Amino acid sequence: MRLSAALLTATILAVPAHAENKSFKDWLVGCDNVLACTAVGMSGDEAYPPGYVRVMRQAGPDAAAEVRLVVMTEGGEGGAKLSVVLDGKPFGAGTFDAASDGTWARVDLPAADAAKFIAALGNARSLKLKRVDVAEAEIAVSLNGSSAALRYMDAEQKRDGGVTAIVARGDKPKSAVPAAPATPVVKATAMKVLETNPPAPKGLPEGNPEDCNGMDDTRFAIDLGDGHTLWAVCESAGAYNYGYSIYIADKAGKVTPVPPPKENNWGGDALVLVNPYAPEGEKVLSAFNKGRGLGDCGDSQSWAWTGDKLVMVRMSEMDECRGVGEEDWIGVYKAEIR
Repeated sequence: MRLSAALLTATILAVPAHAENKSFKDWLVGCDNVLACTAVGMSGDEAYPPGYVRVMRQAGPDAAAEVRLVVMTEGGEGGAKLSVVLDGKPFGAGTFDAASDGTWARVDLPAADAAKFIAALGNARSLKLKRVDVAEAEIAVSLNGSSAALRYMDAEQKRDGGVTAIVARGDKPKSAVPAAPATPVVKATAMKVLETNPPAPKGLPEGNPEDCNGMDDTRFAIDLGDGHTLWAVCESAGAYNYGYSIYIADKAGKVTPVPPPKENNWGGDALVLVNPYAPEGEKVLSAFNKGRGLGDCGDSQSWAWTGDKLVMVRMSEMDECRGVGEEDWIGVYKAEIR
């Protein structure tokens, strides 16, 4: 079951402007605000268990493409081994050391192997992955659309027609590739989730227990320092998604909704985040909007408190529900936190 369409739209729109991700058959590709680009090639629509390949490249003339190969696994956590077969032949050493989190087993190809893999990918017709340290099935990853997706990445980073391009190669020197745009810098303060909510300030909404699966307390508080408190108030829920409106209470107890972006059509006064949480010891409020229970699609965000406002510092998204883990989603925005 998905969260209501209105709430899902509200969350997706809560992001600085960025180019839309592109779909090329079984591949998705997109770039963030500093032109770091990610392409993801997936298994077919009905494939189970799924696997995928992620090609990621920073902007700038000296950046090399990085390759990650991933399979869904039931083989448990810890070390793993993945076999890689490209066009019917073992690629490189044939088997690579990987790491499993119990759901996905991942291998990041060493730089030399990544360069060879990228060089072969444009003309390759088949890619098969298999976790071989346990008895699991071989998984086919589709290469349909790979050339177009990587060509798009070349064009976005102004590599097309040059010696650093992945697909659209030409004679333009490496020096013709522009430097990466500057990463926005956010000076943030620490956040601390309060184990027990302080007394709710006057003007803070009650929340909606009936629409939030009957939860006992529809609100939680985060200490932002200097007398400021962030309040998250549950307004709506689906099977695995809870939508919270976000408010700031100052040291005088005045409550102000965090304003949603202008294009937000949710209709409320406050920013809505789905499944928000504040990792201990970090300076961010994160949100994970699942497109389905597996958590292999949707959007993921992080927000920081600057002392007077809440600002986005990271967002990634995955438009297709086809077995791609959150840490491999396509980045669409990032800032540096200090």
